[in-house]
Amino acid sequence: MIGRVARSIVLAATLSIVVAGCVTTTPSERETTMDHVEAKAELATLLEAAQNAIGGEWEGSDTGARACGLPGGDEGAAYGLNRRGAGVEQAQQQAVIDAIVAAWADNDVDAVVTTKPEVNDVVVTQLRYPASGVEADGFYAEVWISWRASSVSGQTRCASGDAAEINAS
Repeated sequence: MIGRVARSIVLAATLSIVVAGCVTTTPSERETTMDHVEAKAELATLLEAAQNAIGGEWEGSDTGARACGLPGGDEGAAYGLNRRGAGVEQAQQQAVIDAIVAAWADNDVDAVVTTKPEVNDVVVTQLRYPASGVEADGFYAEVWISWRASSVSGQTRCASGDAAEINAS
């Protein structure tokens, strides 16, 4: 009796994992044919939406292309995009966060919102996709907001392109 119940539970769990894997796709699985220009535009769209919601002047420190590995062993290119801006008053932070979450959702990116512990009277809220780490193709995007300063950053997907040629042009 216990053997049949255990087999049924294992079978049900296995089926739910298989079904979940079939119906869940991440942006990286949907975007397997992107070139480096499209990958950079994809991330820039997310970061610019956050910058627009936060407002103010921004200082950029984006990187050039760097070499990365594509599926199948080919070499591709990826970029790091980083910008720093003004803080957001505590009273306006939730509206800004809601605007960023909505803008990212419009681009099929589900932001995970986390509030960090207070340090020296500063509470930082982070919006991030994925929740931690990076996707298999290297993609991530994040926003940090406090009353003192804000930042937006991320890394593009590893996409087709030659980093040395891109940086030389």
